[in-house]
Amino acid sequence: MSRSSKCVLAILGFAAIALAEPSLAAVVPKPEASTATGRPRAASTGSIEKGTGQGRPRAPAPASARCRGPPKTISAAASAARLASPSPAGPSSPRPMIESQGSDMKPVLILGGTLDASRLAAAIAQTGRRAVLSYAGRVDEPREQPVPVRVGGFGGAEGLAAWIRREEISAIIDATHPFAARISANAVAAAKATETPILALERAPWTPEPGDDWREVADIPAAVAALAGPPQRIFLAIGRQHLGDFAAAPQHHYLLRLVDPPKAALPLPRAAVVVARGPFTEAEDIALLCSHRIDMIVAKNAGGDGASAKLAAARSLGLPVLMIARPAIPRRPVARSVAEVMGWLGHAACLGL
Repeated sequence: MSRSSKCVLAILGFAAIALAEPSLAAVVPKPEASTATGRPRAASTGSIEKGTGQGRPRAPAPASARCRGPPKTISAAASAARLASPSPAGPSSPRPMIESQGSDMKPVLILGGTLDASRLAAAIAQTGRRAVLSYAGRVDEPREQPVPVRVGGFGGAEGLAAWIRREEISAIIDATHPFAARISANAVAAAKATETPILALERAPWTPEPGDDWREVADIPAAVAALAGPPQRIFLAIGRQHLGDFAAAPQHHYLLRLVDPPKAALPLPRAAVVVARGPFTEAEDIALLCSHRIDMIVAKNAGGDGASAKLAAARSLGLPVLMIARPAIPRRPVARSVAEVMGWLGHAACLGL
């Protein structure tokens, strides 16, 4: 069966499901948010507060509450389901993990940049414990958060360590993208230098499923080398940081999906840009791949469900995926869910950390 036939059948299949089940109507593909071909679209002229105006965390008040027993925990599965909900209500809302969690405790530093970081910030805010969410500054308009936000780098591991001491941070949660190797390495070094507990909230990597056609490579240079050959139409789903590396394979037509419009000329001579913020559905990504006649997807193995729709779409359409492996990061404790992090924070508080 030709790829165009698969596109038609896949889109019709989702439409039929949506008509049969009104509650599934949301999976019908939506129009693309914004597309520019060749030259990048001009950036928006509107300004937005970066989060630095939200104020620095308050100086910690003397602790008055004492730990009266072990953390009050609930099952990880139930906790994860509730914490993933965009607007939990009533008795299903997450509860503080220990009785002494409150505003008198020293703040937690969340190194963010992922949907999981936003979910964690919301969960911590609901307990009344203070937290600061830090972004590297690669997104022009970060999501609104229920905790104070800072944007920008720290100045390497030494700068981060100095900031941790100054703000009297009680724990570090590294919820950055799995490919943010530098900040993760700096976080481990700063945690060691300041004797601050650290935990990584890290998504499990994706693994191929039946029907997948993956070609796995070790890193970005290996991915560029694997694209040697005749021109293809490629969905380059790697963000904007490493686009310049693929200028070494200029024969291809690239589709880029970015959160913000590019502010400068793209390093790729043949490229189309879609400006949109995820997460996306499988139906939306099928429509995207079909409308741009994509032959191959290049993706980083980010893991999680927030960006997995493109893999399901590739599976449905029989498209190959060039999958880039994760970089090496210094060893640190790892949690796979917000619920696990909340349990860890409860125990850390009980120990006076």
